[in-house]
Amino acid sequence: MEVEILTVPYDSGYKNIRMGRGPSYLVENGLVEQIKNRGHRVFFDSIENDSDFTPEISNSFRLNELLSERVRQCVLQKRFPFILSGNCNSCVGIIAGLGSEIGIIWLDNHADMNTPETTTSGFLDGMGLAMSLGLCWRSMCTAIEGFAPIEGNKTIHIGSRNISDKETENFIKTNTTLIESKQIREQTADILTPALESLIKKVHKVYLHLDIDVFDPSVAKANSYQEKDGLTLEDVIHIIRKIKKRFIISACTIVSYDPKYGDSQTLDVITRAIEEIV
Repeated sequence: MEVEILTVPYDSGYKNIRMGRGPSYLVENGLVEQIKNRGHRVFFDSIENDSDFTPEISNSFRLNELLSERVRQCVLQKRFPFILSGNCNSCVGIIAGLGSEIGIIWLDNHADMNTPETTTSGFLDGMGLAMSLGLCWRSMCTAIEGFAPIEGNKTIHIGSRNISDKETENFIKTNTTLIESKQIREQTADILTPALESLIKKVHKVYLHLDIDVFDPSVAKANSYQEKDGLTLEDVIHIIRKIKKRFIISACTIVSYDPKYGDSQTLDVITRAIEEIV
């Protein structure tokens, strides 16, 4: 398989700070070689805005515009787009670039279902999934060529352990499937399989979004926002295998890794997850 690694080394519109350092760090620590060693032909590009000054929101959407163009080229060249991003809102550019009927499978500590009207932090990156579903920033999103909101009933969120009441309302309003971390960890019932079986009736291709803070901190330290009671590596591998058994993964993102908080164990966990995906 031909794999194109696309890095988006930004956090909140700023280059190479906090989680924006994660993409380059992963590449510098052997990610390209790791994928090559699995028999794939690997290409590489970095998505960057050369403007001297661009406000956070404007820059975030400009980066998504650039990313959508590169993902679109990957589709035309039959390359697998593997995105390393600082922020979750890179999903907008990826969805725009894929240009086909897809679903979303989103693994994350956080719901990312806030809107400007519901957020109490003002953090744009807490709105990534909401943007994808057309709940907010609609003018900015649809200005990106190829973008169309994904229906909530074609979306599964897995691993959350911090959801506000307003975000819960957005999950219900959009009919988006929510599987919380505790439901996976407790394993009292297999709720993942029915959710995937329901999704396969609607789409055969998915965008896989893996936020590193979906892991428990004892498994992989991701960033300053990560909370306890997350998933294990075994949980995530099990989820990825179930997804691959049923769907074509059209693109994948590894996101929100701040090397300041990570260690060799975190790198090993990310490496193992990537091996399963590709």
